[in-house]
Amino acid sequence: MMTTTTIKQDGMALVLVLWILMLLTVLAFEFSMMTRTEAKVTLNQRESTEAYYLARAGIYKAIAELSRPVMSEPDDEDEDNADPLEAPWMADGRPYQVTLGNGTAEVRIFDEGGKININAANGATLRELFSTLRLDRGISGMVDPILDWRDPDNIYHRNGAEDIYYLSLPQPYHAKNGPFDTMDELLWVKGMTADIFYGRDPEPGRLGRTGLVDVLTASLDAKPVKAGSSDDDEEEDELLQFKVNVNTAPPEVLMSVPGIAESHARLIVAEREFFTFRDTEELDPYVGDIDDASPFLSFEPSGTYTIDSRGTVASSPIYHHIRAIVSITTKDHRILQWNDSVYTHYEES
Repeated sequence: MMTTTTIKQDGMALVLVLWILMLLTVLAFEFSMMTRTEAKVTLNQRESTEAYYLARAGIYKAIAELSRPVMSEPDDEDEDNADPLEAPWMADGRPYQVTLGNGTAEVRIFDEGGKININAANGATLRELFSTLRLDRGISGMVDPILDWRDPDNIYHRNGAEDIYYLSLPQPYHAKNGPFDTMDELLWVKGMTADIFYGRDPEPGRLGRTGLVDVLTASLDAKPVKAGSSDDDEEEDELLQFKVNVNTAPPEVLMSVPGIAESHARLIVAEREFFTFRDTEELDPYVGDIDDASPFLSFEPSGTYTIDSRGTVASSPIYHHIRAIVSITTKDHRILQWNDSVYTHYEES
């Protein structure tokens, strides 16, 4: 016959067993979750690595395409029989797909000669470009600091910034007082933001906008800016000029050229899908005033390109972006700038 003491001991043992079973269950669940998390991290790392090398492959595929010798203009019969896969890649920002295994790289090429040289354009040109980009609020507050950053003196433009401003910041630094070496330097200039620099994609209820990085370049040679008075009248007299490749320039750049209105720019871009302009005679019907426009236009690629490649793995949200600036000839190429995480800072900001 069981005593009261024995019953109590059995009850305590049962409770203890239940607690132990619950603890083991929790530990098993935690171990399962840890294993699952580690497996997911490993998969993500693998897919991230694959996406990186897909993007890298896209860069080198573009270099190979741009290094191909330029063929003579085909006649109508050859053009009808041409293989579209053998067509030369265009450097006007249109996307190209490179498929490798279970992933793809979307590649876009931009001729630096289709952009306005930030070291050569004067204030009037930059203001016109910023207005075209719908940066109407405080344009002088963005243009004048750019002029002050690149000029060799410490004389302020009307809304500019020199060492006094930059050294007063929480993390102080000096104004460069020299030409831009890379476009990334623009992010150090007073008034510049990542949104203005990189642009933004269109969203419901909000228009997109082209970024300055897509319409300005620091990768082409330019005459140094001369020191002197900061008066606006003298600034506009500076003998600084720019030329852009009419076959690769984006619409916003074309609209900054005298004699080319928005309607002309859109028409030129549409015509470029099927036709390459070779001289001012062929371009004349598509612009308002060819005499005003011609000093600002070229018809040959610069040989320096921005290549933007986005690698993605099938059925994965993971991607990797690489942007490189490359100088290319038919004999060799030289990488001028390589950015493995071109959009990381922008997406986190």
